[in-house]
Amino acid sequence: MKVPEGYFMSVACNKEAMVEHDKKMKGVFGPHYPLFITPGLVGIEFDNMILSKESMEELAIWLGSDGIQFFKKTKEEHGRIDAVFSEGGIPHPVHLREGMQVRNFLRGLDECQEWDAHKLDDNWVDIIETIIL
Repeated sequence: MKVPEGYFMSVACNKEAMVEHDKKMKGVFGPHYPLFITPGLVGIEFDNMILSKESMEELAIWLGSDGIQFFKKTKEEHGRIDAVFSEGGIPHPVHLREGMQVRNFLRGLDECQEWDAHKLDDNWVDIIETIIL
């Protein structure tokens, strides 16, 4: 897994270390995700397929705090992650824009190689919601 410069996966299992690291990074990493600090979590099942904790963490890092905040805000304001909302009178279909980027990222993960387009379409929202909880 390629970790962005300044991020340390070694602190991912230790909440106190994450808080200390976040102070050093001046909040760059954003809020602390329950996924990172859930002891013993090995993976999460989506549609009879397991996505590992490491892959979920990799996706969270790839999204970054801006991406996570975007999906949180979309969920709060529109009631769902894959909403279609108006942006200056122009439709903004999250499923076709940001959702496609997430699905493309998932396609690049070894454990998602067997997932077809339908499985990705059916599960990307649940995967994102798991990360932003």
